[in-house]
Amino acid sequence: MKSQEQKQNTEAPVKNPAPPAQATSLALELLRHEFSKRVQKNPQYSLRSFAKQLGISHTLLSLVLNGHRKPSRSMAEKIAERLHFSAQKTNSLLASVSRKQEKRGDYTGKGYEKLSLDQFALISEWQHYAILSLLEVPDSKFEAKFIAQRLGISQLLAKVSMQRLTNLGIVEQDEKGKWKQRPGPIIVENVKSTAHTRKFQRQLMAKAVESLDNDPMETRDFSSTTFAMNAKHVAYALGRIREFRRELSNELEAFGEPDEVYNLTIQIFPTSKRSKS
Repeated sequence: MKSQEQKQNTEAPVKNPAPPAQATSLALELLRHEFSKRVQKNPQYSLRSFAKQLGISHTLLSLVLNGHRKPSRSMAEKIAERLHFSAQKTNSLLASVSRKQEKRGDYTGKGYEKLSLDQFALISEWQHYAILSLLEVPDSKFEAKFIAQRLGISQLLAKVSMQRLTNLGIVEQDEKGKWKQRPGPIIVENVKSTAHTRKFQRQLMAKAVESLDNDPMETRDFSSTTFAMNAKHVAYALGRIREFRRELSNELEAFGEPDEVYNLTIQIFPTSKRSKS
């Protein structure tokens, strides 16, 4: 039983909630998101029109959108093709309907670019990862002035960070001259705490405090839950947090049309201390 739960943000109403007994899949959320966009542009746009565009029956689409039928891989492929999804969005969609149930707390991070602690030490400041995410925004520029303005840092720091990312081969230009991240999503094999990993987390905490003091409530969330549990389950909790964090970021990126860089920081730590006697 939770002994305390603190919430420092108002809860926005959930649109089109899935049945409580079934988790909402990425495929389902993408369908709802795409249908909602079309209705906003044309209030007369119907579910039948959407089904016709997708090349599936109106009845089947209705069952899927209401959470009573899970999208198949073939349906996901058809959705991606008919809606002209990008390669990244298509891969995320197909992965969501093909993913086998992973053992809880044993998330391996497949598909991620792993950095050793030595590699991480070279780019262990928060702005490097913010720059990589900023490159996903359509109107972004790999220019010190633009990056400095969007991230609130000096042009000198932006220039130095850009150079590090370039020297390490983490960013490259595509055939159209657009700068992008070369490897896949980055994870750090931080099986032990180091001065660099601690510095990185302190920087993110400082950015969180800055957001708490300056950003409107509808753009951020700070919440906490205090509860009692057995310390032997910490490893399980850490695995579940990693799984949730990566799945959520993949889903949000798959929606497309990014316009800002966000940071998701989740904390779990002991508040009480058992006396050593």
